[in-house]
Amino acid sequence: MPRIETLGPLGLYLHYREDGEEPHLHVRFQGSETRFLIATGQVMDAKWHLGHSHVRRVRAWIDNNREETLAAWKELRRSQREREGSGEKQ
Repeated sequence: MPRIETLGPLGLYLHYREDGEEPHLHVRFQGSETRFLIATGQVMDAKWHLGHSHVRRVRAWIDNNREETLAAWKELRRSQREREGSGEKQ
């Protein structure tokens, strides 16, 4: 899962695995993970509550980087589908 940004103790990652999921990013903090929708900054699900200040920080980053992040997610999805189509294993 490629890291796209580090915000202090937070690692932001892009990952594409399943069709039907909305574009999102993963935020890792102290061994836990929370997924945010790129379009809205809304929390999709969390294995641990990040805390309000971290959520605000991630949402601000998404707001400032939405277009580039969405383009990167779409490219990751495209390349993943190509690998799957060619039978290549990761």
